Amino acid sequence: MSSSMQTFGFLFICFYCQVNAVVFQQFPPQIVKEDTVVQIKCSHNDNTLLSMLWYQQKDNMSMTLIGYGYGTSPPNYEDEFDKEFELTREDTVTGALVVRKAKLSHSAVYFCAASSTFCVKITQPPFIFSREGDSAVTLQCEQDDDQYYNMYWYIQSGGANMQLVTYSTSKDTASTEAPFNKSSYTMFRPEMLQSSLQIKSMEAGDSAVYYCASTVTEIAAVRLELLHPSVSPTCTAALSHTHTEMEAEIWRSGVGEGERREAKRHENTVTYTEPAYFGQGTKLTVLEENLQITPPTVKVLPPSEKECKNKRGNAEKTIVCLASGFYPDHVSVSWQVGGEDVTTGVATDNAALRRKNKTYTITSRLRVSAKEWYNPDTEFKCTVSFYNGTDTEYNSDSISGDKAKEGVLTREKYLKITQTAKLSYGVFIVKSMVYGVFVAFLVWKLRNSSGKRNH
Repeated sequence: MSSSMQTFGFLFICFYCQVNAVVFQQFPPQIVKEDTVVQIKCSHNDNTLLSMLWYQQKDNMSMTLIGYGYGTSPPNYEDEFDKEFELTREDTVTGALVVRKAKLSHSAVYFCAASSTFCVKITQPPFIFSREGDSAVTLQCEQDDDQYYNMYWYIQSGGANMQLVTYSTSKDTASTEAPFNKSSYTMFRPEMLQSSLQIKSMEAGDSAVYYCASTVTEIAAVRLELLHPSVSPTCTAALSHTHTEMEAEIWRSGVGEGERREAKRHENTVTYTEPAYFGQGTKLTVLEENLQITPPTVKVLPPSEKECKNKRGNAEKTIVCLASGFYPDHVSVSWQVGGEDVTTGVATDNAALRRKNKTYTITSRLRVSAKEWYNPDTEFKCTVSFYNGTDTEYNSDSISGDKAKEGVLTREKYLKITQTAKLSYGVFIVKSMVYGVFVAFLVWKLRNSSGKRNH
């Protein structure tokens, strides 16, 4: 068997057959060869659902949005998925996901979904700096749907649940939610599509992530630990894990005529038809006194030679990227292999670790095959982006693959050994058959000779 026939990519495709009253056409599972073009079709029976979305789910992990299209407009892709996939749309109810060049990494379940509208786009800056003692800092937010009358600001600090800070139900109106004080947190709504949150008398405790949100229905606060499946970089919806509706716990409180009314708890529902949409959040860092903004030092470390094989038996190597000595912790890490961006096999710390000297450290690990690592022409590059208060700067380091050492079993060596073994076994079988035929011939000759002598 040739090597080109030995490697197969297994691509499993299935769709929800029915969601409420909308019926989806199911596409059967597929098994395909590597490097082939694969088309996965999807259709449904409701032409009022103008948005079609495609998701990927690997090994029972959470679904990841590949991209989406609205009507017959050009599709929008998440992250770097446009390099691997193409979304096509024949009409409102018919579309397809195209895998440009199938790889083993594409083995997954692919989901097709449809919606009447995709989302409200919430735009807010990712980072902002202030210093202790500053009089105030203002966070900005914009949305793109003037039918979403209600806008909100939430705070999330130290990984805790989100808390509602302020909300507005229309232009030029805003309320501050207890226990927050209007003298410290003030919301402005000059236009229906715009809002801002002003935080006064900056303290270190104000460092947190502030989320801007928008809804059609008026709600005050939602238990947001149930929310936030990622929908797009600038559009996150309050959706449920059951894909029908999410029971949300609502708290309302208000202040009137100098007397605080008792906070009341209500039950409400956030559904797919009337979701709450969130921005990606603005991370506010109140810089500590006498600490200067410092970019990271980046170092890429080669794999350990003692690294074991993974559970599938395929030799893999782990390359480590260490970024250290930076302040504050406004960083993100990305990898390139051979000049191409990669996300498969990447594992980055959830948060930077603060050291005793008050600077931060973060690590990211990249798992690659032995074939990739034992290639001196392959460059492995780690880039750490750092926001310095004005601009985002990029700091990188890289290493090249290693030359295969004696005794190291690479994939090429393994294939060569197995091919040689197969050839040797085939020759042995042929020789055995020839020998068997020869022995049978001799036995036949001896029997014939004995018969003639007896006569």
